[in-house]
Amino acid sequence: MKILAAVLLVFIFSSAVVAQTAPDTIFYNKDWKKTYSAYYTYYRTINRADGKFNVEDHYRSGQIQMRGSFLALEPKEVEDGHFTYYTESGIKTRDEYFKDGLLEGDYLSYDTAGHLMLKMFFKHDKWDGHRTAYYSSGVIYRDEIYADGEFVSGHVYNEKGKEVKFFPREEMPVYPGGDAAMAEFVSTHLEYPDIAKKLGIQGTVKVKFVLGTEGKVEDVGIAETENIVLNDAAMDVVRKLQKFKPAQQEGRLVKFSYILPIVFKIK
Repeated sequence: MKILAAVLLVFIFSSAVVAQTAPDTIFYNKDWKKTYSAYYTYYRTINRADGKFNVEDHYRSGQIQMRGSFLALEPKEVEDGHFTYYTESGIKTRDEYFKDGLLEGDYLSYDTAGHLMLKMFFKHDKWDGHRTAYYSSGVIYRDEIYADGEFVSGHVYNEKGKEVKFFPREEMPVYPGGDAAMAEFVSTHLEYPDIAKKLGIQGTVKVKFVLGTEGKVEDVGIAETENIVLNDAAMDVVRKLQKFKPAQQEGRLVKFSYILPIVFKIK
């Protein structure tokens, strides 16, 4: 009986250990919202060890999408350690390092062929030190230096490795005269709807639009509104805006999505 009791005790203890170390599984839809197992696009397995949640996210096919560790998962995820991301075909796309929820250390990004495209260093969640971008051939394309998140200096090279005139990675669109001039234009050209005035309707309408590569306002629509009576007037004044200096990315003119709050207030 003592031998049987000992065997049972060992079995119970072993079962408890297995229960503690067996991974939890959570299912997600394409937007990474929790869902039922029958409708998932991704799934996550979680192992608890050494005070951390060791996580693997997978595509529905079973191919790993991300591997990393967290100090906490809810109510807010707190990353801690090395994170690696993959395409569904198994090609690594990114390496990141975290400490207590903040990016800390190297950050490496790869193209879909697995070539290193970007290497930079983070300190307390801010760029610090070299930020180096590469052509797919491995030749350095851009080498910049940052301190505490602020740009210090940089160099740009062609595909043969010859230095060319430096240009910023990104340039935001600029309205003629700046934001103050744009606010003045809206203030003087906004036509308050008569029906809104009579009913005492006030509020803010957030107008979304696209700036084309020539800086023209395009595809005007409503992102958010406090009263639909104000919508048409808000969109009309945005359509009247002058051409912006267009956005640029890596020296090329690009389209830019914009949201502009238009405030209606009866004086």
